[in-house]
Amino acid sequence: MIPLGNVEQVEVLKGPASVLTGALEPGGIINYVTKQPLDEPFYELGFEVGSYEHYNPSIDLSGPLTADGNVLYRLIGSYERRNSFQDFANSEETLIAPSLAFNIGERTDLNLFYQYSRDFGAPNQPSVPLLSDGSLSPQDLYPSYPNFQEVDLYTQQAGYALTHEFSENWKVRNNFTFSYQRNELETIFASSLTDDRFLNLATFDGEINEYDYVANVDLLGEVVTGSISHRLLAGFDFNYSDFDYEQAGNFDPTIIPPLDIFDPDYDALTERPETSALGT
Repeated sequence: MIPLGNVEQVEVLKGPASVLTGALEPGGIINYVTKQPLDEPFYELGFEVGSYEHYNPSIDLSGPLTADGNVLYRLIGSYERRNSFQDFANSEETLIAPSLAFNIGERTDLNLFYQYSRDFGAPNQPSVPLLSDGSLSPQDLYPSYPNFQEVDLYTQQAGYALTHEFSENWKVRNNFTFSYQRNELETIFASSLTDDRFLNLATFDGEINEYDYVANVDLLGEVVTGSISHRLLAGFDFNYSDFDYEQAGNFDPTIIPPLDIFDPDYDALTERPETSALGT
């Protein structure tokens, strides 16, 4: 998940240029650039409303922290909540993204950043069954028990970007980012349909914890040979990822009360069924 509230622009690199950002095949890559601290005071408050009880308050504050302008800050925060075209489905998104920029001398800049984001809610259930004659089940059907649906995606990122200019034509860049992501899912989903009426259900629970470390050092320069100017780039990248994954489920159709798709009783299931580990 990429929170758009902290995105300044999106770049698309195609062909051989895409390998400039890391060990990738020369096909293409999408890069997003986050908002940076500004050297002039900037204050923005926003509030959006829309369909399905959607609302989104946000703030974006930036400017210098010192009289000489050598330390800049930016603070971005937002909260977004919305329901869905499907009954019982909803989502909540929270974003907090502070950053600091330091002008260390005439030729050195250091940016520090942190970002917290969380996407929480009851997701849409896309597995609406078809009847045997090919027709759709009722449009307002929620094909599960809504009290037992939950997705919780939590992310933290922190890092820095350091740039030092040796001269007008040569500079070095060093970037480092650490990110931690936890994705928890509890769902009850449709497994089969009996007699074109009774929806059989199964459960699935999963949790993923992922840790990512990304660093790079680049040397950039310009060289002129006659009337031709050349841009040179040399460097190396470091990437390391580690994750653990747990999953559990219960696929016995007799454990969960079947759901009558024409007259659903969403209170028929009073507690979540026990699940069995499916491996890691």
